Amino acid sequence: MGRGVRLLLVDADPERRSQTQATLEATGPVSAVTTAPASDRAIERLGSEAVDCMVSALDVGTEDVVSFLQRVRMSDESVPFVLFAAEASAECVGDVYEFDRTDYVMNVPGATEALATRAAEMAGATGAAGETPTQSQELARERERFSDLFSNFPEPTVAYGIDDGVTVFKAVNDAFEIEFGREEQAVRNKSVNELIVPDDARTESQEIDTQVDSGDMVDRVVRRNAADGTRIFNLRSIPVSASGEIDGFAVYSDITERKRRESELERYETIVETIPMGVLTVDDDWTIQNINAPGAEILGYSVDELLGQPLTTLGRDGVITEEMTDIADDITAGLQPGSESQKEIVELQIHPGPDQTREIEVHASLLPADEVFSGVVLVFHDITERKQNERELRRQNERLEEFASIVSHDLRNPLNVAMGHLEIIQDNHDSPSVQHVAGALDRMETLIRETLQLAKQGEMVTETEPIQLSSILNGCWGMIAGEEATLEQTGDVQFEGDPPRVKQLFENLFRNAIDHAGEDVTVRVGYEGGTLTVADDGPGVPPDQRDEVFDTGHTTSDDGTGFGLAIVQEIVDAHDWEITVSESWAGGARFEITGFDVVES
Repeated sequence: MGRGVRLLLVDADPERRSQTQATLEATGPVSAVTTAPASDRAIERLGSEAVDCMVSALDVGTEDVVSFLQRVRMSDESVPFVLFAAEASAECVGDVYEFDRTDYVMNVPGATEALATRAAEMAGATGAAGETPTQSQELARERERFSDLFSNFPEPTVAYGIDDGVTVFKAVNDAFEIEFGREEQAVRNKSVNELIVPDDARTESQEIDTQVDSGDMVDRVVRRNAADGTRIFNLRSIPVSASGEIDGFAVYSDITERKRRESELERYETIVETIPMGVLTVDDDWTIQNINAPGAEILGYSVDELLGQPLTTLGRDGVITEEMTDIADDITAGLQPGSESQKEIVELQIHPGPDQTREIEVHASLLPADEVFSGVVLVFHDITERKQNERELRRQNERLEEFASIVSHDLRNPLNVAMGHLEIIQDNHDSPSVQHVAGALDRMETLIRETLQLAKQGEMVTETEPIQLSSILNGCWGMIAGEEATLEQTGDVQFEGDPPRVKQLFENLFRNAIDHAGEDVTVRVGYEGGTLTVADDGPGVPPDQRDEVFDTGHTTSDDGTGFGLAIVQEIVDAHDWEITVSESWAGGARFEITGFDVVES
């Protein structure tokens, strides 16, 4: 009677190792199962104990299973070796089969008995003691082994033949039937090109046929029609030299998701390299891992000079004037996995070259990680011009406020004294000269008031809020127009602006219409295609005066100050809008305002 086979089981997973050992020991062909938790211990036992066959999982500790198998062969050239794994890749299985006396059994429920049988067959322990298997028995076992491998292989696999230079199906495994949605009996002896190759890939497939017909191996990326649509595969074909109807085997490894991720990564890399902003990543020690060309240029370096360098050293090099270490510590403290803050924004001054000072705004966000701080991505751009504009704006507003203060106090105070004395004179004298003086003082009061308005409206707008056109019109019209005047509105819009100044703008335009067209004027306010319009049925503005109508002091009225439309222009400029004047539907004035930001509802 033949003795049972002695197995050495290698698996780094203790629970799985224990379960496999118990199941193997309960099967007939196995007499003993010793175990090893890692490859080093397995090599030791192989040299010191009797082993008929070695069974290995994919996980054997610190090295991969193929490297482990190489060491096994250096220790024992003949001991059978069976890879017992659930999800071994085609590449891994192929590498295992490069060695003699090896096999692969897929670790699926109920597969342990097949594993024991196969191990016993490879060890020659199923016959009578001392019996040597005949050549025909070895050949039969080899065929059975190959059939089992083909059927149980985890990736779609095809046994193919060559018929007049065309690759045809001879057999397919279960994984192929699932992936491509075609059963073996429906594809046998039919052309691969006709069944699974997309129409626009036929030329490429014919080139593959030529390679296969020449007996060459194929390893290339292809597109094929699978059960759920066209997918991308890594096609590897292996010709066989044995005579018969099968000329080779082809394995289709689905790499659609990998290719999608690669394409997405390439797209992001292109975006990062072309956007006019700096993008860099640092690890948990603030060492630069990646940086794009625009970012390196902003900092005054080349990409190669920055990669692998601590970002904090830029401060010591004088590039960044602030203490970069403190800034890095602040960002690290503010950005931690699980914290409420997911982004930090800081502004820095940098010196990218001699006598150069630039200002940048940096947006810092966490790199994805599990519960640990692994680094930060920094997106930064040059804000030097913006900061200069902000400083100039502050200086301009300060000058306007100073001017308004002078007008308000240094001019209005003497005027108030003069008007007070005039009232005393008027009580005692009724002279035309006194009335002329009163009129002149009233005009001075009007000029001072409107000069102050002009100065204040000229300050740049820094804060805005949504304004509904219809709402602000209702508030303005009643303050300016009498009962004889008519307001018509066509179209409505919500836009960003400074409400008090926008109200002043419409009041001045309405007052201008009444002053020139009379109390019974009709004013039409509308919105269409990004343009606000205010039109009236008055006399209009002659074409040769339209470029001057917004100038300070320009007026066509004897008692006008020339400030009304100038204030309108100042308000428009303060918002960074534009205003023009043309002819209305009735030959009057038509003012068009553009450049404002519409608020989408």
